[in-house]
Amino acid sequence: MGTYRVWVDGRIILAGDDLDLTTVDPLSDDALRRLAGQLLSWERAPRGYTARQITFLQDDLAALQTALAIPVPPYPPGTRIRAHGVTDGTTSLGTTITTARDNTGNLHYVWRPDVYDLPGHPYRHHHIDHTLTSPERLVEPTLEGPDTAVDGPNAPAVLTYGGRIRAHEVEPIAGSAWPTIDSLLAARTAAHLPLADEELLVALRELTTTTRGPLGPAVNRPARPIHSFDVTLDPHSPELPASAFDWFRRDAATRPAFLTVTGDTVRILDAAHGFIDVRAAALQEALRRSDADLATLLARHSTVVLDGAESQLTKAALAAAHVPDITTPADGLSPPPPTAGDPDPPFELDF
Repeated sequence: MGTYRVWVDGRIILAGDDLDLTTVDPLSDDALRRLAGQLLSWERAPRGYTARQITFLQDDLAALQTALAIPVPPYPPGTRIRAHGVTDGTTSLGTTITTARDNTGNLHYVWRPDVYDLPGHPYRHHHIDHTLTSPERLVEPTLEGPDTAVDGPNAPAVLTYGGRIRAHEVEPIAGSAWPTIDSLLAARTAAHLPLADEELLVALRELTTTTRGPLGPAVNRPARPIHSFDVTLDPHSPELPASAFDWFRRDAATRPAFLTVTGDTVRILDAAHGFIDVRAAALQEALRRSDADLATLLARHSTVVLDGAESQLTKAALAAAHVPDITTPADGLSPPPPTAGDPDPPFELDF
């Protein structure tokens, strides 16, 4: 049997030692739901209660059970979820944004990981534009709060500012996602947090220390590199063999388009057109065309109907999928052959 205490506004309202947890993890969502069911016995039991206990049992218990109930799929926007990795056993916590279905009707969730909101993360201030997409089979609802990245195998080594407290007396509350020492120092300068002597500075990709100098604390250079392979926590890490996700900014007049890359195949997710799978080379050629040229090409195909809210990425993906000769230049002339070693012509996208 397990013991429990129910707190309301900082005070213990109910407590007991008769909660059966023999078949569930005491820290799991199921344990909380079992506790809510156990509290029903308090409501039915013929015993004397205080006024505060009566208020909780009559007014708050039903709301608590509703909040703990397992949501019915497809989960609505704002649902807390745990997403499992496609190729490994890693998991990440986040919140659902919307849903979509692929060409075979399978449900997918578009969601935002909690770590995107950590200080220093490049996607912290892009709450809609930057998301991930996971198939329904790899997503489950959870009651856990936001993931602060202070535990697990990918947790930063040091999370404290300064170095004047014994390590065993420190309880980490939330991590950060500054990728480099320079970005960390810039953030501290902006926040008016001065350096201290003999301080350990830790970022996602490197760490270093400070020493006492004639003009105050000095940062020791060069910083020691740290391996950074977490595509969610550090999506722009130079150590990632290939970007698993590529994201594009958008303006207020267009729908967001989400893109994933797997080998030579690119998958674009658009809320109206669903999933669009194309070859990377074809999409690259389509992206070199103007927005007006893409609209003209797509207008010739009765199978494609535009609603006017598509981003250029979505139009390029539709063109790559439906226009066989997309690699032919708009003026009909072939471009000159590239010189060995020449980079691809640059292009800027704003979605």
